[in-house]
Amino acid sequence: MCLCKCGKDIVIVGNHLLKKHTKSCGCLRKEAAGLVLKTGKKKCFNCKVPKNTSEFSAYKKKLDKLQAYCKECAQKTQEKRKYNIDAENKADLLNKQNNRCAICNEETKLCVDHDHKTKKVRGLLCHNCNKGLGYFKDSIESLLAAIDYIKNPPADSILYG
Repeated sequence: MCLCKCGKDIVIVGNHLLKKHTKSCGCLRKEAAGLVLKTGKKKCFNCKVPKNTSEFSAYKKKLDKLQAYCKECAQKTQEKRKYNIDAENKADLLNKQNNRCAICNEETKLCVDHDHKTKKVRGLLCHNCNKGLGYFKDSIESLLAAIDYIKNPPADSILYG
C-alpha cells in the first residue's frame, strides 16, 4: 500500500514501484490525457487552458467522453488544415469586413467561405449565406436566375393578374 501525491492510497504490484512502472494512482495519466479535473474543468490539449466541459465537443471513445481540444482550438486547427488560414489572417478578414457577413452584412458568428474548385478562401460568411452559396453550387448563373425569379415570380401573372 502506497500513498499517491494526490492523497489517495493505492496498492502496487511487487516491483512496479522500484522499476518505476507505477508513478501514481492514475491521476497523473488522467491529467496528462486532459481528462476533467476535480474543479469540473478540462484542460485543452492545445492551449493548455482549463475550460468548462461545455467548451469541448463530445467524443464517445475518450474516457471522459470529450474531445482533447476545446471547440475554439479545434476550429482554428481545422481552418488552418483545411483552408490554410491562421488566426492572424482571420482577424484581418474580420477587421476588413467589420465583423459582419460579406453578403448579408449581419453581425453574427462567421465561418470561412472558400471556392470549392480552387480551394481559395473568399471571405467570411454567416452560416446561412455560406450554406446558400453551397446549395447554388457557387454557380453565378443559378444565382442570377434566383434573383430574376425573386424579381419576377411566375405566379404573379397567374394569381395576381
